[in-house]
Amino acid sequence: MADGSSAGQGDFAMGIMTGIPLAPVDLRVERALEPLDVDTPMPIFSWKLNTSQPGVRQRAYQIWIASGLDLLESGKPDVWDSGKVDESDSAQIVYSGFPLAPKDDFFWKVRIWDQDNRVSRFSDPSSFSTAYCGRVDWRAPWITWEAPRQEGMGCPRSIMLFKAFRIVRPVRRARMYVSGLGAYRLEINGRRVGREWFSPDWTDYRKEVQYQVYEVDGYLQDGPNILAITLGNMWWSGRLGGDGALAGYGPGLMMARMEFELTLTDGSTRWIETDETWRGSLSGVVENSLYDGETWDARMHPDDWSTVKLDDQGWTFARIVDPQPKVRMLAQQCPPVRNTQELQPVSIWETAPGSFVVDFGQNLAGVVRIRARGEAGSRIQLRFAEGLHSDGR
Repeated sequence: MADGSSAGQGDFAMGIMTGIPLAPVDLRVERALEPLDVDTPMPIFSWKLNTSQPGVRQRAYQIWIASGLDLLESGKPDVWDSGKVDESDSAQIVYSGFPLAPKDDFFWKVRIWDQDNRVSRFSDPSSFSTAYCGRVDWRAPWITWEAPRQEGMGCPRSIMLFKAFRIVRPVRRARMYVSGLGAYRLEINGRRVGREWFSPDWTDYRKEVQYQVYEVDGYLQDGPNILAITLGNMWWSGRLGGDGALAGYGPGLMMARMEFELTLTDGSTRWIETDETWRGSLSGVVENSLYDGETWDARMHPDDWSTVKLDDQGWTFARIVDPQPKVRMLAQQCPPVRNTQELQPVSIWETAPGSFVVDFGQNLAGVVRIRARGEAGSRIQLRFAEGLHSDGR
C-alpha cells in the first residue's frame, strides 16, 4: 500500500479489516478548501486523519504537489515531493519547495504513516491556485465615476460602472481579480458573482486593500457580454463611529479595480481591465450608509443594466484615479460574510393600517427579501429592531 493510488469508495471497510490507516481527508491550503486566492508563494497545508478508532495517530506524512492533475495521478509530482517527513502535526505544515509562481494552478495529495509505521493510501487529489502573492504592480488602475454631490447628503451617492466586451474564441479559464472602495457588488450578464456581502471588507485603506478572486467561466456567453459593478460607501466613505463623522479614508470617491484574465483554448491570454473605457452612472440607491441603511428608488434604476440589453445612452466614461500611491493589495484574509441560512417569519401582525411587524423568532444579522407591487412613487419603509414596545410596535 505504499504506491501512489488514491482513496476510493471501499477505503473505510478496507481500513477497518486490514488495520491500514485510511487516506487523509479535509485537505486545506491556507486554512481553506481548494482556494483560488493563495497570496503567498510558501503556503501552509493541513488535513485530518480519517478514523474514529481510538489510539490512532500520525507518525509521518508525505505531500505531493504537481502542476497538472494528470501528473499528480501518474505519480509525477513535478512541483514538490516532501518525501517522508517524521512529524505528527497535520496542521500548519509549511511548504518548503521552490517559491510558487503567482496566478497558477496546483494539485496536491497527502498520505500518512500511523503509530505502527503503516502507510495509508494517498488522499483524493485536491487543488489550489495562487493569486498575486504580494505583487504591488497591478496592470489595472483604479477607476471612478464622479457623482454630483447632493445637498443635505453627507455620504456620496452609489454609482454603477460597466464594460461591454465580446467572446469570439473558446475560453478555457476565466479568472477575475476584483476590489472596490468602498463595498462592491459584481455582476456578469445579469447574474451576481459570488455570495459575499461587504467585499472587500474593512482594512486600514491607507495601507492595505483586500481583493477577491472568482472563477467565472459559467457566466460568459459567446458574443456580447457585460461586466457590471455597483459601489457603495461602507467603511471607505460612509459614516464611521458613534459621532456620525465620515470615515475620511478617501476623497469621497467610490472606485473599483479589476483584472480579468481569459485563458483561451489555444493557449493565448486576453486581459480585460478597469480603465477609462468603462462607463458609469448613478445607481438607484440614492442613500447608503453602514449605520443608516439605504434608500433605493426603483424609478431611477435602469432596466437590464447589467445585461447586454442595457441602453447606455447618457452613460459617461469613467476616469482613472489613485487612492493611495503605495497601498498594498492583498487577497482576502478572512472568511467573507455570506448568507448561511434563510428564515421564514414565525408571525406577522398589523399594528396600524399599512404597518406590519414581521417576527423571525430570533435575533439575527441579515437582510429581508420582499416582493411588492404599487404605484410609481409609493414608499415602503423597512425598520429593524431587536425588541418591541408594550403596544406591540
